[in-house]
Amino acid sequence: MYFPGVTVLIRSVVKKCRYLSFQTIMSLSSKRA
Repeated sequence: MYFPGVTVLIRSVVKKCRYLSFQTIMSLSSKRA
């Protein structure tokens, strides 16, 4: 079974994960400095 909405959902989740990881890296690098 395949739904077109699943692709959009996965893309949004991946984008959110990338954003969260980016925020975490930025906060960690700022704490180090």
